[in-house]
Amino acid sequence: MRQGRKEIDEPMAALRVLSRARTDEIVVLSESTRQDWPPLSTRPDLDISITGSMGKASSFGLGVALARP
Repeated sequence: MRQGRKEIDEPMAALRVLSRARTDEIVVLSESTRQDWPPLSTRPDLDISITGSMGKASSFGLGVALARP
């Protein structure tokens, strides 16, 4: 493994990086991130958790992004 990439190779570490960089972005949660993200979230009011989506979270997120003013 190349030095400097270790933090991104671990899923929880990647979520921590995203959490630190987040400002006012909406986060769409599905599958395992529904449990992993909430303790790291700095803006739970902008988190949307969907269940039973099985691969549709990206489509849902795109719809939210297009509808958001």
